[in-house]
Amino acid sequence: AGGGGDDKKKKKKKARDAHDPEYVDALVALHSRSRSLVDTQFERDTAFQKAHGRAFRAVLSVEPECARTSGEQGNADVLACYCDHLLRKARAKLTQGELEASLEAVVAIFDFLADQDLFAEFYREKLARRLLEGKSTLDDEKFVVSSLKLRCGAQFTHKMEGMFNDLELGDDAMRAYSAEWTKAGKKKGGDGGGGGWRRRRGCRR
Repeated sequence: AGGGGDDKKKKKKKARDAHDPEYVDALVALHSRSRSLVDTQFERDTAFQKAHGRAFRAVLSVEPECARTSGEQGNADVLACYCDHLLRKARAKLTQGELEASLEAVVAIFDFLADQDLFAEFYREKLARRLLEGKSTLDDEKFVVSSLKLRCGAQFTHKMEGMFNDLELGDDAMRAYSAEWTKAGKKKGGDGGGGGWRRRRGCRR
């Protein structure tokens, strides 16, 4: 039974690693060009804005080929994986401004997604993993969640924000414990356990 569980974990990891960002890159570029056309050439005419929205909702209602080949579950999972890719890997190659612009562009695409609650489930799962593994910065994570909160309200993001609160409370508790440990060690003339065990931060600031 244990071997079967390991196989499932390997398959999930392989599917995550197989994520190809080109599809979402193309979506973002298409949205940017078409939105610019509506805003400039059609002066944000209401009819064209509605048509633009309908077109993008129709696009996102179709499961892309990349989801079938990577094992991702539709556009909700694809967008969550793309955010994960940006926050884990791409941020090393981007300036802070470029990273935030890329994340904001994905959230703009999210506006047209029918199954936004499903996206939230996928996103929370990946967020928890990033926080535990220390694969992103807390400021970047909060930037995405704040953008989602502006669009969908506090109820949509309260579980994500709860993860941040839990992480920060844990860090505060460990700092207090470390301070007491050091204080007690100094009183005894020791090193306060300075060479002892330390909690590895779940997310770098």
